[in-house]
Amino acid sequence: MDESRPKMPEPASREPKAADTGSPRTLAIILLAISLVWAIWPMMIALGLRLWPRGDLEAMGQSGDMFGSLTALFTALAFGAVWWTGWLQRKALAIQAKELAAQQEELRDTRAVMARQLFDSRFFRMLDLLETRNQAIRVGDAMGQQAKRDLLAHVTAATQQHPDAALPAIMDAWSRHGEGNPAARSGIEAWLATLSVTLAVIDDPANGLGPQDRLSYAHILKASLDEADLVMVACNALMWGTLNPLAIRYGTLGNLYDETLRAGLRERFAGVVFDW
Repeated sequence: MDESRPKMPEPASREPKAADTGSPRTLAIILLAISLVWAIWPMMIALGLRLWPRGDLEAMGQSGDMFGSLTALFTALAFGAVWWTGWLQRKALAIQAKELAAQQEELRDTRAVMARQLFDSRFFRMLDLLETRNQAIRVGDAMGQQAKRDLLAHVTAATQQHPDAALPAIMDAWSRHGEGNPAARSGIEAWLATLSVTLAVIDDPANGLGPQDRLSYAHILKASLDEADLVMVACNALMWGTLNPLAIRYGTLGNLYDETLRAGLRERFAGVVFDW
């Protein structure tokens, strides 16, 4: 390990600091004072009785009243002890509340991390499935990437051969070699369905992703699509007159370079703002 590499700072502990539950010294002083009063009081009473004449009922009554003052003293001390106990309990409950809040926050963070990990796993599995669907596309005798290149070549040739009616020519080529071709249709539809599911996975509120995170994953998806993929999406939308709203929201067609298809999409889906 490289000792010269700076160490990352340790994360701050979320455990609340133990609160001061009362001064033991103060409590000891109070208990000592009570003990001294308790010890000295009988001696004071005994001394007072010796000094009073025997049979002096009034003096004896006053002596008895002195016990009442002692009772009041201990009543006040008992009230103070109850207050002290309640104060300590209040502080203990405050500590427990802080600890519970910290545990709940850690639990929320853990759930968020787990949700992100699950989403990442699902999202990248969908990208792998998209690639698998790509490999299953058949155009004539070609499959996979070669089939997609052939589709793109047919669209490009139609544009070049019929510059004044490029869009009808493209749709005719797409009908003969793409979606209108029974051999190619199943593979193309399976790929388009997987693309729609991938967009739905990104947009699913249950994933707990924020708007910026969703856009980031949508950019990853968009970067994985080549021109042939986007031509398939555009031609399918123009042929059937439907376009996945999520593809519009997340700019899936943002890297489509065929200007004829762009113009056709703008005309067919008037009012939609495409990310071009």
